[in-house]
Amino acid sequence: MADEKEKKIHEYGWLNRRVYPTLYYDSTDTVYVNLIMKLEYEKLTKTEFFRAIVDGFINDDKHITAFIEEYKETKQVDNKRSRRMIKKEREKVEEIDKKFSLSPEDIENIFDLIDGGEVDV
Repeated sequence: MADEKEKKIHEYGWLNRRVYPTLYYDSTDTVYVNLIMKLEYEKLTKTEFFRAIVDGFINDDKHITAFIEEYKETKQVDNKRSRRMIKKEREKVEEIDKKFSLSPEDIENIFDLIDGGEVDV
């Protein structure tokens, strides 16, 4: 059990221990309780939930990206021009990905070649 905990700490870093508690300072007790109840219903821990959301956000998960775009539009975060430019950039990235259809492993191998390292085949 201790090895698993150390592995998680090493993988995600010590910063996690300080970040998660601060997420609740801006919320009311009702919001926090609703979050906990919903997580229990979905059989998720807070850590799993936040890790999944952050991972999806960083890796441009289409569902999370669509949610963020809708949220920014609804709450008028950023201006329309900027949101439109970001959306165009995402579409271009998607178009390039489809055009070259490189898998994440292929991209990793390309970076390994650039770095002068060995390529996994």
